[in-house]
Amino acid sequence: MADWVALGGARATAISVHGTVLYHRDVGTRVGPTRSEWWIADTHRDVGTKLSVPDGFSPVGFTFDGRYLYGLWEVNGREQLALFLVASADHAATITVLTRLPRGVVSATASPDGSRFAMIADPRTPDDLDKVRHVMQPRESGIYVANADGRVSKPCSRARSPSGFLKVQMQTAMVVKGEARTVGA
Repeated sequence: MADWVALGGARATAISVHGTVLYHRDVGTRVGPTRSEWWIADTHRDVGTKLSVPDGFSPVGFTFDGRYLYGLWEVNGREQLALFLVASADHAATITVLTRLPRGVVSATASPDGSRFAMIADPRTPDDLDKVRHVMQPRESGIYVANADGRVSKPCSRARSPSGFLKVQMQTAMVVKGEARTVGA
């Protein structure tokens, strides 16, 4: 048991333009589930700071200026794109929700200039009976683009069943990883 408590793991998640590293650390506990912590490390001073991120917030990366972390935050049972002010690491958490998509956001990535976020989300309207009825069907997803001020575009109709982003270039283009649907063998 003592080995489990002493054993921990960490993985780098993102790096800002200023050289600040965001990393996720798992810490073993004597009782209960493994505790997850988010830390930032300043590579110029070799100093790490534990972040007090709110429950339900999963950071993905830094905005271009390095002042905010962007990530997914659970709002009314659905994950939405949100910003967390890094300067508030020692104070009360400051979260700004950028999206309120009906079925939430699956994943997000920032453009290199930080002015936009590309997101994968389900474009369908929510089903009121989701909790009691389970229909097996292919997942539907669309690409949305949100500006840093929270304005969200309509889903991109050219991208069918995107499953991730390989690269976001400039402000206007991105490479999307998709799934080819086939029937039969």
